[in-house]
Amino acid sequence: MATKARSPNYPQISLVRAIDLTAKLYDKAHTHKASSAVVASALGYTGLNGASQGVISALKKYGLIEGVGDSEFKVSKDGLTIVVDPKSSTERATAILRAAFRPSLFAELRAEYGDKPPKSDDFLRAFLLKRGFVQSVVDTPIRTYRETMELVEVAQRVLGEAAQGQGPRVAFEEEEEEEEEEGPDMSNAPPRTVMQAAAAPAAPSVVVVPQSQMGDIVNDVYKLPDGRAFVLSWPAKITADEYEDFEAWILLLQRKLKRQIEP
Repeated sequence: MATKARSPNYPQISLVRAIDLTAKLYDKAHTHKASSAVVASALGYTGLNGASQGVISALKKYGLIEGVGDSEFKVSKDGLTIVVDPKSSTERATAILRAAFRPSLFAELRAEYGDKPPKSDDFLRAFLLKRGFVQSVVDTPIRTYRETMELVEVAQRVLGEAAQGQGPRVAFEEEEEEEEEEGPDMSNAPPRTVMQAAAAPAAPSVVVVPQSQMGDIVNDVYKLPDGRAFVLSWPAKITADEYEDFEAWILLLQRKLKRQIEP
């Protein structure tokens, strides 16, 4: 007996919709654990069925809720931050970036196209079909992905504005893809408090916290064959929240460096 073709797993709803539903769950249960049936009811469903289970699965994929035991869930730390923080919050923006690329499919698409998806759906459609998606449903993940990326753009704008304002936290912005002047030769420069690619153009926009305010510093250097170097310095002690923010910044920095690779 022939089996029905199935597409790979992906969030059935966009991150925008997932955040709205997480807010509903928070209004009903706050951060307390709740059974699958209670979660489905809080999200507006009459019970557990294919539709409600698909939505609960999407919230899990984005990391907005987390499992507690066998069949109970609660709003996660990132879900809580996104729901309760003001829209201008850099912590909220960073949590949104983490949530947007937790689904493996969206992480793959980001690795392929960066943070600016191609304007034509034809490229995305071909990408998904090559990965086993069924032709009849391939447009659904495309729509979900594009809606999610619109929210990513907003989050990056918040972080960019924070960097422009010289706030106290290390922040970053996704720069426009345009030519910039090549920086000075920094091959002999001492370590700084942020990652830098010596003599590399288009350095990331960051807020540099004075070393006197950072305590003990750990330094690491990766030398290139021609003598230039990547230098990274970080505080010897950091919190879990600080690490998560740094991890999100590193992901964007990787994208910026990749665009500088010479053909």
